[in-house]
Amino acid sequence: MESDCDPGIMGEPVWSLAIDVEEGQLLTSGVGTGLPSLNLVPLNVPNSADRLAAMSPIKTIETVETIVSTNMVTMYSYVESPRLGMVFKSFEDVETYYKEYAEQKGFGVSRVSSNFSKKDKERRGATWRCECYGPPDMRAKREAKKRSKSMEACGTGGLVNGEVGEDMLQRAKRTSKKCLCGAMLYAGVDSDGLWVIRKLRKEHDNHAPIPSDAKLVKEYRMKNYTSNVRKKLLNFYEEGVPVRQIHGCMGTETGIDNLPSVKDLEHEVQKEKVKRLKMEGGDAAAMMAYFDRMQEDNQNFYQAHRLDEEGRLKDVLWVDARSRVAFEDFGDVVCFDATYLTNEYELPFANFVGVNHHRQSILLGCALVSHEDSDTFR
Repeated sequence: MESDCDPGIMGEPVWSLAIDVEEGQLLTSGVGTGLPSLNLVPLNVPNSADRLAAMSPIKTIETVETIVSTNMVTMYSYVESPRLGMVFKSFEDVETYYKEYAEQKGFGVSRVSSNFSKKDKERRGATWRCECYGPPDMRAKREAKKRSKSMEACGTGGLVNGEVGEDMLQRAKRTSKKCLCGAMLYAGVDSDGLWVIRKLRKEHDNHAPIPSDAKLVKEYRMKNYTSNVRKKLLNFYEEGVPVRQIHGCMGTETGIDNLPSVKDLEHEVQKEKVKRLKMEGGDAAAMMAYFDRMQEDNQNFYQAHRLDEEGRLKDVLWVDARSRVAFEDFGDVVCFDATYLTNEYELPFANFVGVNHHRQSILLGCALVSHEDSDTFR
């Protein structure tokens, strides 16, 4: 329930009383004019914190569905629908919120444009659209323009009757999902530094998304591509199991409907192959050459490595002379940690750590491993 009173004198603020109807308690309490037990909040002088608390979609609506035959309880979280005037702390919050809303509705989102300030080059506004925006032949025209520019650079023209010619074979390769959909959201920064939704269109043109269509958007599927899923995929693949069978086993084990598709998993396997080929061709050779130079300078430098059947670097361990000396004195307790995955090739980085007489951590050795199994750790 809300109660407002008009100002009696020009310039006097408008006051509002808010009561929680469900709980029967005041949302604000304190001392106010004429109402000693209430706190009156002026509506015409809100600060940024009040606006953010009142207008941002902080909470989600959760419903619980119970299947009687199986006694399974499923909880669904629904994101609040966008509306003009919603306030967010940052640009990332707007994008995260709109993508969560789009996932629940069943359509993908593309950030199509952004504008930046000339002074400090900070982002001041951005537009997000349904991924079906644009004409169906937008991709073909884009490729044709690139081809036209390359032809002009070679001294030949790429125009036919003043228009860029389209590659009909390129267009026939795939069916475009573009259908001139006008659903969009635009948000910009206000004077308080908060992001506000200023333009919004929730209606979709020429297609009607449904929640089950979310599994057709790769970005939403890849949310379930966790480190454990990646580890199982690569381990099974190297044992010779086809990707399609791996996908079926993952679906049975996890019970998650929106897992990455077979094509997604094949793409991840291919990316892993490219990383290993790069490791084989350049970085691995450079690392081994560096180890050879270290051994020439100091014979106490130790390194060991293993190769796979195709001659690619599989595991490598190295210990410098200082660490070997430290291990002789402080090797009573050694901590082995293989939880780091910050390198470019996503190989687990294992380190051996001890403690010296000053209770300081000391590094006793390092390793890059391809598999976290007992054979590799041995």
